[in-house]
Amino acid sequence: MVSCPDIDICTKRKAARIVAVCLSLAIITVGMGCSTTAAMVSGPAVDDSLTLEEKFETLGFPQVPVSYPIVYSDGPQWRDRLTQLVDQAEDYVILVAFLASECEENEMVYDAICRKADEGVDIWLLIDGTSSFDMTESRYHMRTLGRLREHGVKLFEYNPISINRLVGAPGMLFREHRKIVVVDGKTAVIGGMNINYISMGDATSSAKGQRDMMFEVISPQLCSYLAKDFLTVWNRLSWEEIPSDRFVSVDAVADVPVEEPVQAWYADQSGAARTMSSLYGSLIRSAKESIDLLPFLPYCDSSMLQALKDAVDRGVEVTMIMPFDSRPSNRKASQYMVSDILDTGVDLRRENETNEFLPLLHEKLMIVDGLYTVVGSSNFNYRSMNLSSEVVLVLKDERFATQMTDHFDKLHATTRTISKEEAESWRSVGSFFAFIGGFFGG
Repeated sequence: MVSCPDIDICTKRKAARIVAVCLSLAIITVGMGCSTTAAMVSGPAVDDSLTLEEKFETLGFPQVPVSYPIVYSDGPQWRDRLTQLVDQAEDYVILVAFLASECEENEMVYDAICRKADEGVDIWLLIDGTSSFDMTESRYHMRTLGRLREHGVKLFEYNPISINRLVGAPGMLFREHRKIVVVDGKTAVIGGMNINYISMGDATSSAKGQRDMMFEVISPQLCSYLAKDFLTVWNRLSWEEIPSDRFVSVDAVADVPVEEPVQAWYADQSGAARTMSSLYGSLIRSAKESIDLLPFLPYCDSSMLQALKDAVDRGVEVTMIMPFDSRPSNRKASQYMVSDILDTGVDLRRENETNEFLPLLHEKLMIVDGLYTVVGSSNFNYRSMNLSSEVVLVLKDERFATQMTDHFDKLHATTRTISKEEAESWRSVGSFFAFIGGFFGG
């Protein structure tokens, strides 16, 4: 399953075009039956005899104490902090990214990775197979990651896309979408930023970047869960196994104090596990007053729409902000979905078209009742619920929810409403096919 990182990038891109056609056929013929989000509107998620926290316990989402999150919302700022975290590592670093490629903007990160590996620090880097032909602005700035291996970095490419793997094309729908950093079993960071040009470039001066967030916490307990789940995935895929006792166990750090802890729950979706549907379903069903949602690409199936409609029918004020996407195919795909979302009663808003030259809003965020905040890699769409590995934290803290609500409100001030008539005008044959591609390719 490992592909050589030194294969000529242009060759890989040509192969990708062929694969894309085959994947499109696989998506239409196989994808519809491969998974659902039924857990969002059934089972423990909608058991009204349970509190939200009882639902989390029943569904197996462990509670973990974490420090108050430090939020990074600027690409260069996060790049500098990631470099610092790697430089400070003494034992190990775990890195997981959907898209990762070296470029001028982030070479300091990769230099630090190589430097620490040379010093004997264990560094594991798990990247998705699409990294080799990133279809964002990054594709013009990419360099191979092959040099990392020369320094002893343990690099693995998840589900690489290549011609010789076409026989398993339907399985290639599954992607590694998590963004994770774990350092020395103490510091953990999750969020939406990749290790590439578009995430780490200066979004304030270029429309080619993205607006996004990463969340850093101190939590030996969370680090232990992240490391354990990473080890399971790595050893399932790679011949280069990590010893089962490499990381400190959850039990060993169960009583390690966290200064001024924030109550949180951890949810990981990888391998055969499909946990995001039940997590989001539990939150939506348990909402009493409000849900603020940044979905990025809100491609919803019937269960997701039903969950939102049920919340609105109970009197919950649900507000959703869509980014204005300057990419025509993505914009058409999202616009096709708007009419169905409006039918649920959600207050759906979109960034003003005058924001076309702003960097893309790539954030993933949900705030429930001004108390619970969901952060991590998962979009609120079908793909993140079913066809990709994701990681999120649900934090129960009014201060943090207020901080994130203030951020949401600032975005809200730059949006406009969408009429039903306008939404219907967006539904066309062309937008339908764009939607099908986006629904599964997300």
